[in-house]
Amino acid sequence: MKLPSIIATLLLAAVSAGAYAANDRSYYVTELSPQQKFDVYNDGRNTFLQSIPGLVVGGATADGEFFIVKGVPASIRGFMNGKPITIMRGTPPVPRPAAVEPHNVNAELKRLTDELAALSSKAAATAPGAAPAAAPAARAAVPATGAAAARTPLVLPAGTEPKILSASDVVVYQVTPAQHDLRTVIGHWARLVGWTSVWDIERDIPINMADAKENDFRSAVRRLLAATEFGDLPAKPCFYSNNVIRVVRKTTKCNPNE
Repeated sequence: MKLPSIIATLLLAAVSAGAYAANDRSYYVTELSPQQKFDVYNDGRNTFLQSIPGLVVGGATADGEFFIVKGVPASIRGFMNGKPITIMRGTPPVPRPAAVEPHNVNAELKRLTDELAALSSKAAATAPGAAPAAAPAARAAVPATGAAAARTPLVLPAGTEPKILSASDVVVYQVTPAQHDLRTVIGHWARLVGWTSVWDIERDIPINMADAKENDFRSAVRRLLAATEFGDLPAKPCFYSNNVIRVVRKTTKCNPNE
């Protein structure tokens, strides 16, 4: 092949490549499955649609591998396997997530809350053992003999009346000024572990602090009452083997027989 012929061939290829690059292929087809895609473009004068089996384009001219539509319309209607489709010029819109109605959210929250309450009630009714009845104050003053009965530790949802835990379990014991006084706090903690609390001091000790710490029952009570050493009514706990805790003045003996 002579040099001028080679140059002519290269120039023709370059022109063809430039023309291909200049074609506008920003089209999308509605009502079409991903398996049925076909090529669509325009050259600024006409629109070309790849001829694939099942595609029918009204008003188009068939030219070998393509249907040709005169001009560059914004939309072209046709059929794919008998079903109507629309070829749109431009980029496909981004689908928006479906709006969530507020009343649907509230209904779902209520349903979950009711289910949680039902499960908590069922668990409380079927739990082995129950919290012991409150012991009289006279019994708390005399220590009982024998080891305390072991209990199965169990963690409950917040806001429910807890089942019996073990006094040796490490959990978060919390105190806030909203609980008003130490008698209330220690009574609540005692019920958590199945103990009976006796407040053997002539008056309550108000709470003016907030605290939360992982501890076992005995250590948590000792830590709480240690704060009273700086007040006018220092107190201490007395732990008895019959699962009774008695809060007394710091100068009072836990065992009256000593």
